[in-house]
Amino acid sequence: IDLPGQFESEGPDDESAYEPMALGLPVADVVTGLARRGPVVLLGHSFGGLVARGAVLSGAPVAGLILLDSGPAAFRSGQRLDALRAGEPIMRAHGRAVVYDSTVATSRAARNSVPDDVAELLRRRFLA
Repeated sequence: IDLPGQFESEGPDDESAYEPMALGLPVADVVTGLARRGPVVLLGHSFGGLVARGAVLSGAPVAGLILLDSGPAAFRSGQRLDALRAGEPIMRAHGRAVVYDSTVATSRAARNSVPDDVAELLRRRFLA
């Protein structure tokens, strides 16, 4: 599902609405609807694991929870955190396209890791 403000779904301007517990609420609603038909096992990957945990803590009636490559909380150190901290002011000042084109796309091009049509899909998804 597209959560609020992700990919092709509209979302609020309030940044706190994108924290894991807040995003867990609509997931809990979906799980509640699905659970009427039978047991639901919820799988969350990476940040989605934090959102899935938020859904369970919000009362999602799950039969099981699987967290894949998902830590217990925000990054506390490391290269990924450094990159996020460096990119945030650039994104706020110049927008997502500048950040994507100057970092993600440049890195991907150097590795020749995906075909052009896939690269365009990934760019469109990131910018949306």
